Amino acid sequence: MNIRVYSAPTGYVLVDAFTSAPKTVPPAQLVFSISGDRLPLPVEQMLESAVAQSGMLELRETWANYLFGEYPGWERHQRRAQEVVG
Repeated sequence: MNIRVYSAPTGYVLVDAFTSAPKTVPPAQLVFSISGDRLPLPVEQMLESAVAQSGMLELRETWANYLFGEYPGWERHQRRAQEVVG
């Protein structure tokens, strides 16, 4: 499973490889992507199950940081986000 993470007004939206970017205002921006096989198996299975329901899953920033915080791409996204805010 390939997971793409988009910014959303209330946090982040995870979508699978078969789902287009979410329609949000302001427009969602792709901020991170990861192959499910890089995640721990239970996390991959949980996300796959949750995303299978509707093709997407909305996450608050805290959960997104918890799930992806140790991956370099997510760390880069967080640094850029802090630079924009700070």
